[in-house]
Amino acid sequence: MPCPLCAQLRNVVTARKEVERDRRRAANRALTSARWNELPRGPFLPSLYSGPEPNLDLYRPTVGTNRHYPLIVHRHKGAPHNGRAVKKLGIWSPRVGAPRTNMKRGITVLVSLSALVTVAYFTTSKWAIRHETLTFNDPARDNRPVAVDVAVRRDKEMQANAGMITLPVAILNHGNTVKFTEYSFLGNVFAARGYIAISIQHDLPTDAPMVTKVGELYVGRQPQYQRGIANIKFAVEEMQKVQPNADYDHLTVVGHSMGADVSLYFAKMYPDKIKKVVTLDNLRVPFMTDGKFKILTFRSKDPQFKTDPGVIPPEEVREKSGITVVQTGYQHTDMSDRGPDDVKSTIRGMLDKFLEDDSPRTPVETKTPPAMTEPGPVALYAPVKK
Repeated sequence: MPCPLCAQLRNVVTARKEVERDRRRAANRALTSARWNELPRGPFLPSLYSGPEPNLDLYRPTVGTNRHYPLIVHRHKGAPHNGRAVKKLGIWSPRVGAPRTNMKRGITVLVSLSALVTVAYFTTSKWAIRHETLTFNDPARDNRPVAVDVAVRRDKEMQANAGMITLPVAILNHGNTVKFTEYSFLGNVFAARGYIAISIQHDLPTDAPMVTKVGELYVGRQPQYQRGIANIKFAVEEMQKVQPNADYDHLTVVGHSMGADVSLYFAKMYPDKIKKVVTLDNLRVPFMTDGKFKILTFRSKDPQFKTDPGVIPPEEVREKSGITVVQTGYQHTDMSDRGPDDVKSTIRGMLDKFLEDDSPRTPVETKTPPAMTEPGPVALYAPVKK
């Protein structure tokens, strides 16, 4: 007569063998799936495995051993499970761990989309900005031609033409022997910010050559500054006819080298028309310290281009007056489109950050002479005689 106890024991042994066999199969399936999912793929290339990636922390090495390794099965509210497999055998279900996997994939997709949008923005920025060269003739100066390069965002220009917005205005002034079209890396920054950037050609082949006269005011450069002021005023008058929906009463003046001196000269003469000043290595005209507007200046490290004494005020005065001085290791002639890409990229980044801050300045008390209304000597300064 068969023993009931022996039959029960055989059933228990058989059940344990089935459990171990199913557990080994589940572990092998999980490892195989993990190897497939280790193949390279991106957010737009789906996994080669049809289900979510398994959580390998749920498994223990059961192959080749009879020791019991307990499994931790995570259940998620609202997630369908294979109740029998999970409840009785504790093996991995395709649905277990899905929320965590979906979260990881969602984060990957979000990061990829953000990168794609950033690349698309900078790729299309040049297309979105329109450049146009215009030439005006000044009848008050024997029809002197004044050429300008205009940079403006197409969408902002359409809004301005419809009377929806008023464009802020930036005036760009080139350096000596550099063309007015060779500062697009600056004009594009302003245009991307919603400005209409106007770069003016100040020199003509028929103009008298610029000379340096040691001992004279601005080493004899004042006639060129006065000519630059006349060009700016005339160009602004003509641009008001081309694009009337722009703020020509609050200008941001920008310049490089001699053009930077022209910008400061204009700001000294017409401080009420100035919003901000940006200079790239001005050498002659001193900075204003009355704090009426913010000033950003990039300084070169070029032994051939020395800044005159008294141009840059002391640090304590700069802090009170809203003057930001950026000491660079760049050459004086690198600060145009001719310069290296890393130079232009650095200047663009700092300029863009400077334009973000539109908080008003509080004027400070100074001992500087009152603002002038007509061209003439501006700063009571002459180069030191040697």
